[in-house]
Amino acid sequence: MKKAFFVSIFFLLNYGASALIDTSIISIDTSITSIDTSITTIDTSITTIENIEKTPKEVKKTFLGFLKEDGNKPKKAAFYSTIFPGGGQIYNKQYWKAPIALAAVGGAGYSIYFNTIEYHRYRNAYRIRIDDDPTTFDEFFDNPNATEEALTDARDNHRKWLEQSYIAIVAIHGLNVLEAYTSAHLSNFDIDEDLSLNWQPTVKMQNTLINTSNVAFGISMQLVNKIPNAILNF
Repeated sequence: MKKAFFVSIFFLLNYGASALIDTSIISIDTSITSIDTSITTIDTSITTIENIEKTPKEVKKTFLGFLKEDGNKPKKAAFYSTIFPGGGQIYNKQYWKAPIALAAVGGAGYSIYFNTIEYHRYRNAYRIRIDDDPTTFDEFFDNPNATEEALTDARDNHRKWLEQSYIAIVAIHGLNVLEAYTSAHLSNFDIDEDLSLNWQPTVKMQNTLINTSNVAFGISMQLVNKIPNAILNF
């Protein structure tokens, strides 16, 4: 009986020890898995940091940054013509256009200056004429043709021409900028001297659904390259 009791205790102790060992092994496995997960997380973080470092920083473009860039010829030409009439034409090396642009804008500017002075002259003369003060005389008092009606007509005409001059200088300056911008674009357009345009009249017969014929006249054009066997039809 005692022998059976000791055998039972021995088996119980062995079973308990085995269970403790298995639990310890599972805990160790769980710890190893956690360590692997942590290592993977660290590797991912390092990769993310490396990608951030490799990502190029965006360069902020300033308002006039295109002036420092290579190319952007149309923008530069438009800018130079904006700040100085004819400047874009000089930048495009079309020097003969610069005096024309400058004269056109300058003429409109002089028209503004002239009509401003004349408008104020006739306006002030009319105000003096009607102020009912016998001690004041306008600059046209000795001119018999300078009636009150003539003064108001001259004043209104110069005011109208002044307003038109403002519109003209904006339009002319805008055309000056547009011409410089367009010419800068076209300066890179290659015009091949080997190309020529041939054209000839053509006559075509067209049949309709009711058994009648119509005659159609047209023009056939060919863009011919002077190099043999190079013809483009239109």
